[in-house]
Amino acid sequence: MATRDLFHPRMLMALRDFYPSRCTIQVATSSQDSHGQERPTWATLKDHGSLPCAIGPSGGQEVERRDQTYARTTHRIALQGHSPLIDETMQAVVDDAPYTIVLVEHDSHSQGTSLLVELVQAQAGGGT
Repeated sequence: MATRDLFHPRMLMALRDFYPSRCTIQVATSSQDSHGQERPTWATLKDHGSLPCAIGPSGGQEVERRDQTYARTTHRIALQGHSPLIDETMQAVVDDAPYTIVLVEHDSHSQGTSLLVELVQAQAGGGT
């Protein structure tokens, strides 16, 4: 007996309004500056540029230190489709904002991928 997918292959494509943003997955590379110093850079993972996605907050906090205050905001990015090549060493870029990937989750039917991500933005000034 042949197995059938739980979801029709065209179902996720029909849900384009549920994925209004675009996400690019990047891998860390390094290059040397004019002084020979290693500088981290990011390159798009093959076939993982401008993926349809939905992003929303999943919590956050503000951290105060003696020399600075920064906001740590976590989000969940739902990607349209299954992306098994993504891992926690990569970053996701949505609307020109880079997010550190903290956890990659795949649904039980290998139809979708969600990313638990963290955005850290330094703020001017500082604690007390």
